[in-house]
Amino acid sequence: MAYNSDNRSERLLQGRRFTTDNLTLGQEAFTDVFDLGAGEIFTDDGLIPTGSTQLPYSGSSQNGGIVSGSIVNPSIETDVSVIKYHYRKKLKQAADGQREVYYFTTSDPASVSDTVTSDQLIESDQQTNFVSPKYIIASDSPNTTEAITPGYKVVVYKDTASSAGSITSSPALTSTYTFDYKTGVLTWNDGSQPSSNQFVYITTYQYVGRTLRSQIDDGSIGGGGSTDVSALNTFTGSIQTEVDTLTAATSSYLTEVPSGTVSGSSQVVDLLPSGVISGSSQITITESQISDLSHYSDSDVKTKLNAESVLSSSAQVISGLEGQDLTVGSLTATNYIVSSSVTHMTTSFSSGSTIFGDDIGDTHQMTGSLFVSGSISFFEIDGGSF
Repeated sequence: MAYNSDNRSERLLQGRRFTTDNLTLGQEAFTDVFDLGAGEIFTDDGLIPTGSTQLPYSGSSQNGGIVSGSIVNPSIETDVSVIKYHYRKKLKQAADGQREVYYFTTSDPASVSDTVTSDQLIESDQQTNFVSPKYIIASDSPNTTEAITPGYKVVVYKDTASSAGSITSSPALTSTYTFDYKTGVLTWNDGSQPSSNQFVYITTYQYVGRTLRSQIDDGSIGGGGSTDVSALNTFTGSIQTEVDTLTAATSSYLTEVPSGTVSGSSQVVDLLPSGVISGSSQITITESQISDLSHYSDSDVKTKLNAESVLSSSAQVISGLEGQDLTVGSLTATNYIVSSSVTHMTTSFSSGSTIFGDDIGDTHQMTGSLFVSGSISFFEIDGGSF
């Protein structure tokens, strides 16, 4: 059976797999034939203006104007470009030179007879993704891109003028051509193509917002990466590698801790990298902390307690030294109290008058000789030779 293009088109539109005309539609299997590239998926489609009041451009002076996302969403955190206005852009005819098909390219045709390179290949500067009336509210869908109250319906001209500003003809009737908003290809209906001395112009809005492809490439969707500590919420590779990475990142932040930030037992952090906490100005040692230093090594305790100004003023008294040996260079005290018997005293000096035994019941025993260079006074001598 001969190839039937109408039958094939119908099957493809229904998502069926076309094999042969010998099969009916009910016999043909379904398949996914509409392949979409990531660059064809608009991720900012929700920021495309949906009403004429949000479309600011409709004239020649606004050619190339950009409509940003803040027009639709004034509270958008980071504004982005969404659509671009093209006023009477000159199109380039197909390679076959029949003037039935025209392409929207960045470069303008050099002459009326200038064509694209090939109809089988997409031009390197061919533009796509134009905004159709489906994006606007129903009441504004008849409005054209050059209307006082603008819409998305394109305006097309056939004119001998070599520049947009010199066009004198009226817009072509919409029944005479078909414009593919997705591909930017304009096709004239039979007998409606321009004459050999006419250029073709179009006024339209083009989507220039982000696509799935652009956001994958810049890392904002699916891919990319961050070395920020907040991104280390999952482990990949060895756990040790992740721990080392987290430690390095954390250390870089802790070195910026200002003086006095770490103070008191409630703010103690174990296993801090060397140099994070340094200097007595960043350490406050309370009485409760001094009384329990068992978890520190002897060298650490001595280093901290011997540091200048760590222990100073009456508020920083260390108590609980009972049963410990104490060696000092000199000792000054308001009261000197010995609570237990003294078994050995190497030297004792006293200047001025000192009362040594001030009660009649005191008994002082001494073995050895007593030498007195001054006078001795007795109240009573009892027993023994003198």
